[in-house]
Amino acid sequence: DAETVMAGLLHDTVEDTELTFAQVEALFGPVVMSIVEGETKVSKLPKIAFSDYADEQAENLRQMFVAMTDDYRIIIVKLADR
Repeated sequence: DAETVMAGLLHDTVEDTELTFAQVEALFGPVVMSIVEGETKVSKLPKIAFSDYADEQAENLRQMFVAMTDDYRIIIVKLADR
């Protein structure tokens, strides 16, 4: 949907620019802000060093499942970013 596409385009702006979540919400609405914020939170989950590729992939899945508790569209944006 349009909100997911907008969030996908904006997902790094809060981390990489002076734009705030409040500004994203004012410009694009609360749903887009929620998806952007959710993707940002998933990206900031602690990274663990893995010696095994399978363990690393399992951790990636864990992070995505955590994000899915809020909105499945966060996962779509996260996967598109990979």
